[in-house]
Amino acid sequence: YSGQVAALTLSGIVTPDVFLILGPNHTGAGSPVSVASKENWETPLGEVNIDAVFQKDFLKACAGSVEDDLAHANEHSIEVQLPFLQYFHKNFKILPVCLAVPSLAKLIKLGEQTAECIQKSGKKVCIIASSDMNHYETEEITAKKDKEAINAVLELDEVKLFEVVRKYGITMCGVAPAI
Repeated sequence: YSGQVAALTLSGIVTPDVFLILGPNHTGAGSPVSVASKENWETPLGEVNIDAVFQKDFLKACAGSVEDDLAHANEHSIEVQLPFLQYFHKNFKILPVCLAVPSLAKLIKLGEQTAECIQKSGKKVCIIASSDMNHYETEEITAKKDKEAINAVLELDEVKLFEVVRKYGITMCGVAPAI
């Protein structure tokens, strides 16, 4: 369902040094902040390299982050972005991070540490937060709930997003990456 949105969005981005792709952990396996440890990921369009230097910087800067492939093993939220990136961009690297952090305070702290890591790296980094939105309800209800969450995202208000998702029971699996 999201292919058209992903294509339109990712085609309009100027290629950065690294795409930091944050995805939710649907399975619950692995660590709360699981950084992929492999050197590359493979798709039908070829290999995508992980930025090893940025990976080490991220692991050092972000408390609680660990190299952990278990969370990535059966997770689709990050890898689904890769064919779009490969189609629209050349010569880029990624850092896949799978999140299962339930605490708003910990997510805010992780966001601050990530921002500091990016600044210190001197790299051009594009952050992609992979998520679906509300599901399993009528189109009318879903449209209203999605609008509430999207407005909080557009306002760059992580507290409001967290509260809106909880208040309205929005089944947005990628709320942690978005925050």
